[in-house]
Amino acid sequence: LHLNPAAMMSILPLFPWAMQMDLVGHSVIFWGIGFLMTLLPVPVLGRLRFFSVGCGTHLFVDELTHGAHANYFFYPLSLFSIHSTVSYWEAGYFAKEFNWVNGTLMGITGIYLVSRWWKKKKLK
Repeated sequence: LHLNPAAMMSILPLFPWAMQMDLVGHSVIFWGIGFLMTLLPVPVLGRLRFFSVGCGTHLFVDELTHGAHANYFFYPLSLFSIHSTVSYWEAGYFAKEFNWVNGTLMGITGIYLVSRWWKKKKLK
């Protein structure tokens, strides 16, 4: 199933809970609170720091790769958004070129990780 941006955006309002999760999940405000909680001296929260750093990285990459469909990064305080000149899925914002570069980098990363795993396996 392939949904273009217009089709996806027309379906989303049918699921208000999904819209709310998208807003909260892409908010630097909520991410910041979560990250600060992982810095508290509570072992359970500290173990979630890697997840929080991954979420923060995702937010940063979203700022760079969302053209017309930008996120509201300061929700619920503001509906400010950053519209990138590049998009990972919108053809008018260099999606084909982005996906070519992204696929190449992911392939190189995969080759590196497999070769590293293979070298470790051979040493055992």
